[in-house]
Amino acid sequence: MRNTKGLSVIKNLHPNSNRTATERHPNNNKNVNKDNNKDSLSPRDDQKEKVDYGKFIEWFNQKTGKRFKNVESNRKIIRARINEGYSKSELAKVVEFKSKQWKDDPKMNPYLRITTIFAPSHFGNYLNEANGYSKSSNISTTTTSDGQRAGKSIEEIEAKRANHLKEIEERAREKLNEH
Repeated sequence: MRNTKGLSVIKNLHPNSNRTATERHPNNNKNVNKDNNKDSLSPRDDQKEKVDYGKFIEWFNQKTGKRFKNVESNRKIIRARINEGYSKSELAKVVEFKSKQWKDDPKMNPYLRITTIFAPSHFGNYLNEANGYSKSSNISTTTTSDGQRAGKSIEEIEAKRANHLKEIEERAREKLNEH
């Protein structure tokens, strides 16, 4: 059967009902774009940037050296950051920044994944780090909450920790020698 708009409709299977599926649920086709085209945002979000998730995930894989798939779970976490008001360029900035920071670091490389980079608990901090990173010298001019210079390399942080531990051990030895 066809309705007046020429759309195919399905008759209700209940023998006493002559109403079509469209008549029973008039808002059924409200989110057709959302359901049929997972690579774009729903029409009600037209004020937000459109994202081609397939291309974005492919680009993410090129930058990070990973092989993530264009699946709903990955699109969902990226879409959530867009829905929070972050722009595509901000998403890209964080991917670029974290890729440079972690790609060649064996300890951090496993964290170059969509679920970590775009996690709601991490993304804002990562963006702040990327924004604080000096473009001219690639040295951060901001400090983190613990007083460390944001953007320090892992090697710098580990060297500082090692020196701090040595100082603590020396003080402990001195205390033992005093007694």
